[in-house]
Amino acid sequence: MAFQPNRLRKAAIFFLSLCLLSLCMTSWFAQFGPDVKSVRGFFFLASSAIAYSALYMLPALLLLLPLIWCKSKCIAMAWACLSAFAGGTTLVISMIDAGILYRYGYHINGLVINLLCTRGGFRSMGLDSATLVPAILLITVIYAICLAIGYLCFHVAKMDAICAKICRPSILVTLSVIWAVAFTYSMLCTGYADFFADTEILAQQDALPYIVTVRMRKMLRRLGFKEPDRKQILAFADAKSEKASLKYPRNDIVRNPNRRKYNIIWLVAESLRADFLKEDIMPETWKYSQTAARFENHYSGGHGTRPAMFSMFYGLYGLNWDVFMNQRRGPVFIDWLLEDDYQFLCQTSADFTYPEFDKTIFAALPQDVLVEVDAKTPWQKDEKLIDDLLAFVKNRDRSRPFFTFGFFESTHAPYTFPESAVIREDYMQKINYTTVSAKDARQLYNRDCNAAHYLDMLFAKVVAMLDSDPELRDNTIVVFTGDHGEEFFEKGRLGHNSTFSEEQIRIPLVIKLPGATPSVCEKMTHHTDIVPTLAPFLGVETDAADYCIGHDLMTDYNRQFFLVCGWKIAVLVNHDYKFMVPMSMQSAFRNNDLKHRDDSPCTEKEDDSFISRFADQLTGIQEELHRFIDR
Repeated sequence: MAFQPNRLRKAAIFFLSLCLLSLCMTSWFAQFGPDVKSVRGFFFLASSAIAYSALYMLPALLLLLPLIWCKSKCIAMAWACLSAFAGGTTLVISMIDAGILYRYGYHINGLVINLLCTRGGFRSMGLDSATLVPAILLITVIYAICLAIGYLCFHVAKMDAICAKICRPSILVTLSVIWAVAFTYSMLCTGYADFFADTEILAQQDALPYIVTVRMRKMLRRLGFKEPDRKQILAFADAKSEKASLKYPRNDIVRNPNRRKYNIIWLVAESLRADFLKEDIMPETWKYSQTAARFENHYSGGHGTRPAMFSMFYGLYGLNWDVFMNQRRGPVFIDWLLEDDYQFLCQTSADFTYPEFDKTIFAALPQDVLVEVDAKTPWQKDEKLIDDLLAFVKNRDRSRPFFTFGFFESTHAPYTFPESAVIREDYMQKINYTTVSAKDARQLYNRDCNAAHYLDMLFAKVVAMLDSDPELRDNTIVVFTGDHGEEFFEKGRLGHNSTFSEEQIRIPLVIKLPGATPSVCEKMTHHTDIVPTLAPFLGVETDAADYCIGHDLMTDYNRQFFLVCGWKIAVLVNHDYKFMVPMSMQSAFRNNDLKHRDDSPCTEKEDDSFISRFADQLTGIQEELHRFIDR
C-alpha cells in the first residue's frame, strides 16, 4: 500500500459533493423550527447547517480513507461504492426523518424504532403502495445520485484535472477552518441558550435531527453573567424506570358478594374524532346515544393508541405504560372479570402485539381469546369482527356473563370503507403521503367521514342484536368510544401522535348502563374515568383512588384537570389551558409551552402567571402519575 495523492483529491471532491447534498437536506429542516427573529438565531441555523451537513457524512468519509492508500483500482472502486452507499443512507435517513417531522412533529425516536421492530407496528402507520412505491423510487434516486458522483470522481479520467485544480491545500484548509468555526459556534449557541433560556435557539435546535449540545452554566456564572429568573418547575419524572416497583392497587379491592354480573360490550374505533358522532355521519350511533349517557367534552389519555388505551382500561396515565408492561401487570378491571368467570372474546383489526396489549391490558387472558382478525382490507376486517362478535354472543354459555372487546381500524389511515358506505362523494380516492398536503384536508376529512359512517353501519348490527333480546339488552353494559382523534391540518398536522390539538385528543364517548337514565354530560371528562364509572356495576365498593386516578362519571364530580400523554411528553389540560408538562428542566423552556384549551396562543402575561396560578394542579398531576409506583 502506498499513499495516492490523486486519490486524496478525488476523495475530497467526492466528500464535498456529498456534503453539499447533505447541506440541502439539513437546511430544509430549518422550516420546522420557529421563524428567525434575531441575528444570533440566523447565525445559529447557518452555522449548524454547515457543521452538521459534514458531520452527518462522517461514515462516508471514514469509508473513503482506505482507498487513498489502495493501489488496486477495483478495490478502490469498491470502497468508493461503499462510501457512496453510506452517504446515500445518511440522506435517506434524513429524508425519512424529515417526513416524520413534517407529519408528526418529532424526529426518529424510540416510538419510531418501536414501530419498526414490533409486529404490526409498521402496518399501524397506515402506509400502502400509493405511498411506499414513490418513496422507494425516491430512495433509489438518492442512492443512484451518490453512486453516480462516486463513478464520476473515481472512474472518469477527465476528473483528474478538475480535482487537481479545485483541491488545492489552501482551499481544503479554508473549508476545514470554516467547518470548525461553524461547529464551535453552533455548540456555544446551545450553551448560551441553555443558560439564558433562549427559546428561539432551543426550539431551532429541536428542528435539527441531531445536534451536539453543551452546558456552560458554571463557566458563565464565574464570568459574572446572571441567569434569568427560572420558573421553579418540578420536572416530572416519566415513571418509566425498570427498577420501579408497583403498588397496584394501593389496597385490596372490596366487592359486593351479592353483585349482579352484567355482560360487557366494549367497542373502540381507531382515530375516531369527536365531531364524527353526529346525525349525518353516524346516525345509528347518534340515535343509540339518545338512550345512553353521552359525553360531549371527552378527552383521550393520549394522542396515540398506546397511552390512550392504557388510560382507558387502567384508569391511569399512559406514562406508566413501561412499568406495567415490564412487570406484565394487567388492569384490575380484567381481574374483576376473571374473578367472576366471564367468557371472553377480544378482537382487533390491527395487532395485539402493537401496541403490546398482550403484555399489558390483556396480559392475564389466555392467548386463544385474543383474536387478530384476518381479512384483505381494514373495513373487511371490521366487518368480520362484528360478525364474529354477534356469533359469539349468540352461541355463548348463557349461565355465565361475557366480555367482548372490538378494536376497529376503518377510521385509521388510510380510512377504508366499501362503496355502500359513501355519504360524501368528494373524498380523496387514494392517499399518497409523499405528496399529500393541507390543500387536501377537506377530501381527507370526507374520506374519514365515509369510514366513520361504515363503522356506524356495523354498530347498528350490535344495536339490532340487543334490541331483539330484551334480557340481553337489559343486562349488558355497552361502551363505545375512540382511542384518540385525528387531525386533518386544522392545526398544521395530519393524523395523530404529533401534537395535542383538540382534533387529536377529543373523541366521542357513549356508555349504556343498565337501569341508568339517558343523559348528556357537558363537563370535561377523560379516559381514566371509564373504569371507575363501570366499577359500581361490577360490585366494586373500594374507593376509586385505590385502583385508578379517574372518577365515576355518574356522580356530580366536576373534573378540573387531567394529563394527555405522548411517547415521552405530556400536556396538562384544564378548563382554560393546555400546558406542556416538562419531563426535564431543559424541556421546560421550549416555545409554545402554554396554549388555550382551544389551541389558540396565550399572551405573555398568561404564560408568566400560569405556574403560580395552577401550582396545585401541577402538584396533583405529579401525585397521580406516581400514585401506584414505588421508586
